[in-house]
Amino acid sequence: MSDIKILKMKSVHVTCETSTILAAFDAQVGDFRIRNAQVRISHDNDMKFVSLPGRKDGGISLRYGDTRRAVVDAALAHYSENF
Repeated sequence: MSDIKILKMKSVHVTCETSTILAAFDAQVGDFRIRNAQVRISHDNDMKFVSLPGRKDGGISLRYGDTRRAVVDAALAHYSENF
């Protein structure tokens, strides 16, 4: 999916119970905007992953599928290039 833009990514450092938040960002996905997503690193295995807001925080939940994978890939690539 080529119509994904990572917007407003900022570096943060917040330690949580099972992971640490490394960056927060918004993403434009076609006609939709995802707000308050995060790049995190797991305390168990040091793997970076993306946390997208769910139903409680946003109107649309991307739990599975090609669009979610494309947002994750774009966010991790943007983080790697900029931080």
